[in-house]
Amino acid sequence: MNIGFTSIHAIIIIINTVLYNYDRIANEEVRRRCGVEILEHRLRKTRLKCFVHVKRRNENSILRSAMEPEVEGRRPLGRPKKT
Repeated sequence: MNIGFTSIHAIIIIINTVLYNYDRIANEEVRRRCGVEILEHRLRKTRLKCFVHVKRRNENSILRSAMEPEVEGRRPLGRPKKT
């Protein structure tokens, strides 16, 4: 039986692909095994802590006024004019 080079090359590619996909582990599985928290959850917790600290500050605090801006007036309708 005479197998051409392209057939052997195709078989090797298929075997390598199967072995490569067999060895792959999902990121979620790696995080679970290592006990690492998802970055999005960690950032959300940190932001919430900062927000709580700002909310506890005095009503006249600059940080608190920056977190809750009160804008007066309205924006003009339409596209801005070219300068």
